[in-house]
Amino acid sequence: MHYYREHREEIITLDQNGFAHEIRDVLSDLASQVIGDMPASSIRHYDIYGVSGAMYNVTMQWLLLGCVESDEEMAAYLAVLAIRIIN
Repeated sequence: MHYYREHREEIITLDQNGFAHEIRDVLSDLASQVIGDMPASSIRHYDIYGVSGAMYNVTMQWLLLGCVESDEEMAAYLAVLAIRIIN
């Protein structure tokens, strides 16, 4: 989360100028690394997109609201959120 906090203004600017897909792609890659590859034939492969979408939305709100919570709090929250989605 430190990276996002450090580049807060740039990330918000990217999002506001139509480049949200770039941010989502990075988060999808991260989610895929954490969850692991899933066969496209399995409905569970959508878990990657559910987790990355949640990570994107939560992270953007955190940035827009001024990063009130600590990096550690947000990282822990996102980890718990990901577990809830995939279970």
